[in-house]
Amino acid sequence: MAILFALFSTMALTACSSDDDDDIPSEEEIKTNIIGTWQSIHQSGYGYDDEDEDVIKVDKDLTESESARIVFKSDGTYKQYYYDEHSGTWKPEGGSSKEYYNISGNKLTISAYYGNSDPEQTVYSILSLKKNKLIVQYTLEEGDKYKGTLTCKRVE
Repeated sequence: MAILFALFSTMALTACSSDDDDDIPSEEEIKTNIIGTWQSIHQSGYGYDDEDEDVIKVDKDLTESESARIVFKSDGTYKQYYYDEHSGTWKPEGGSSKEYYNISGNKLTISAYYGNSDPEQTVYSILSLKKNKLIVQYTLEEGDKYKGTLTCKRVE
């Protein structure tokens, strides 16, 4: 489950053609429409193996226990959640960290502050943001040739 949160925290975008640019929302559209709760439902491209954390090719719909939720609030904060199979509920991830996000163009930067250390920052890029569907592409730490896409649905 921690791997999925890491994936959600390592997204970045590259557009493949000028047709793709038509789907990329403006900064204002993103700021307005990202507010709410999003759940990852499909992963494709590259990801990490759950057991060994090796880089693997993926193309699959995510079960609830494989997915993650993230709540973006209008005050610039966010919170991540994981699905606890034992209780059948979504539980907060991150403990006592302070979590903020920023939108610049089609880039979404999330920052988590743990104590007095420097923030853990991750830049996401948004491929598409419709009323109930968010598509982002991320780059793994292993380099630019290892990109993946997460499709998310609005759940609240």
